[in-house]
Amino acid sequence: MYHNKCLETFSKLSIDKTCSMVYNSVVMRTLADAIRERMVERGWSPAHVTTALLDRGVSIHPVTVENWLSGKSAPRLGTARVLADVFGITLDSLVPASMSTE
Repeated sequence: MYHNKCLETFSKLSIDKTCSMVYNSVVMRTLADAIRERMVERGWSPAHVTTALLDRGVSIHPVTVENWLSGKSAPRLGTARVLADVFGITLDSLVPASMSTE
């Protein structure tokens, strides 16, 4: 009986973790697409984004921007605010609503 309860708990945790990973992947992809769209509109490379952020006091490397675009990582909320300013849009236009409230 105890063994079955443990298996049920483990299964639920595994499902919760999988759902969380899928959710995070979708949010990261949505953010990556929004950043890429703004970059394409301006004809910018990751180096252009890096320079624009550096001009506003945010120190990042072009590889960081590439990681955002590939969905490997996402900008922190403060960086996302500056990034939205760089693109001349609101943070809500850049960051999925579910991400900005976490």
